[in-house]
Amino acid sequence: MIDQRSKKYLNDDILPIIETIKKELEFDTTSEETKAAYEAEIRRTISKLAARGENSAGALFSALSETRSKATYYRRRAATNHFLRSNFATLLAKLDAATADGEIARICKSINFIADIKRLMIMKAGTCHIRDPKARVSKRGMLGGLSKDGDFREKLYEQFRGSKYQLAFLLAAVSGSRPQELQNGLQVRLEDQILSIKIIGSKVKETQGQEFRVIEYDLSHDSPHFLLSEIVRLIGAEAAHGTIVSVDSKVNFTSALRRAGKVLWPRKKDVTPYVLRHAIASQWKQTLDPDDVSTALGHVSAKTRTRYGQAQLMRGGGNLTPVSVRGSSPVRSTSQARSFNIK
Repeated sequence: MIDQRSKKYLNDDILPIIETIKKELEFDTTSEETKAAYEAEIRRTISKLAARGENSAGALFSALSETRSKATYYRRRAATNHFLRSNFATLLAKLDAATADGEIARICKSINFIADIKRLMIMKAGTCHIRDPKARVSKRGMLGGLSKDGDFREKLYEQFRGSKYQLAFLLAAVSGSRPQELQNGLQVRLEDQILSIKIIGSKVKETQGQEFRVIEYDLSHDSPHFLLSEIVRLIGAEAAHGTIVSVDSKVNFTSALRRAGKVLWPRKKDVTPYVLRHAIASQWKQTLDPDDVSTALGHVSAKTRTRYGQAQLMRGGGNLTPVSVRGSSPVRSTSQARSFNIK
C-alpha cells in the first residue's frame, strides 16, 4: 500500500505502472527452473552495464537488443520482466516496514527506477527492436541435411561410445525426451522383451503437458533396432529390475551433443537434443496414431505435435515404432484446445 508519505517521493505517473506489475505478480506462473534461468540472464545484462558504468532504464533496455537472435531478445525481455516483478515485490515489503523519511526516499527511488524500465517495456512491447535479426535455424529442417539414409543418430552414437552420456544419448534418440527430463531421470525397464521408458514431464502446467508418459518397445522380433539393442546391452543385469538414467547437467549434455555434431557436420548449425526429438517424432508420425504421437512427445494439445517432425522425413531410419504409449492425460483436439484457451 502506497501511503501519503511515500507518494511525495514517487513519480506522478507511477501508480498505473505499479498496478500493472501487481497484476503480473498475481498471475505469475513461472516455474522455479525458469526463474533461475531468468535471474542468470539478467545478472549477465546488469554485469555488462556495470562494466560500462551505465545504470539508466534506457541503457538496460538497449542492452536487451544487443543480439542478432530474436529468441535471445525475447528471452532477455522475459528475464527483465521477471526481475522487475521480483524486485518490486521486495521493495514494496521494505516500504511497508520503513519508518524513517530517508529510508522511504531511498526505497521510492528504486521503485521509480523499476517503473521507468517497465514503462519502456510496455511502450516497446509487441515489436522486435533488433536491427539485423539472425535467421532462425529450424531443427526440423536440419534432418534432411544430416543424413540422407536416416542413420545420423547411429553416426552420432559412435561419437558417444564409451562416454558417460552414451546411454542418455540412446534414450533421448528413441524417446524424444527433453533435456530437462533427461536431467530429472528416465525410468528404464526390460520385462518379457518389452523395453519400457517412463518420462516425468518437464513442461507441465494445469492445462499443459503430460505429467508422465510411458513409451514401450517390443524387442521380441528377430532384429530389433540397433539403438534399442544398445540400450539393452548397456543397462545389462539391471534391465529386469529397472534403472534410472539421468545426466548430471542438461547444459553439459547439450554441449556434448553439439560438439559431436560439429565433428561430423562442421558446416551445420547446432545439433541438439531437439534434433533427436524432431527425428523420432517424424518416425512416429509414419506409424502411430496421431494422439499417441502427442502423448509420446509429452503434449496434451493435438495442435502442438504439428511443430515436431514430418512424416516424410526419416524414411530410412528403421523401425522405431512403440507397441504402447501411455500418458497421464488424454489429448485434446485442436478445437477443444482453442475453446479452452479462450476461456
